[in-house]
Amino acid sequence: MKRPVHLLLFLFILIIVLAVLKIAITNTIATTGITLGQMQKQISVLNTQNYIIAQKYLAAASLVTISQKAQKLGFQSNTNDYFVTQVEQTATTQ
Repeated sequence: MKRPVHLLLFLFILIIVLAVLKIAITNTIATTGITLGQMQKQISVLNTQNYIIAQKYLAAASLVTISQKAQKLGFQSNTNDYFVTQVEQTATTQ
C-alpha cells in the first residue's frame, strides 16, 4: 500500500516541478522576443542613419561641389596650358 502512495507523491512533485520549469522557460522566451524586437528597431534606425550619412558624403565628395567650394574660396582655373613636346633638330652634324 505504501508503494502506490509513494509513486503518486513522486508523480505529483514531478508534475509541479515540470510546470514551474515550463513557466520559467516561457518567461525567458517571451523576454527574448521583446529584446529581439528592440534590436530589430535599432538596426532599422541605424540603417536609415547610415543611408543618410552615405548620401551626404557622396554629395560633399562630388566634383561639382568641390569645384563650387573652390570658386567661393577664390581658386581660379588655370587658363594657360603648357605642353612639353619633343623639339626637332634643325642643325646637322658635320
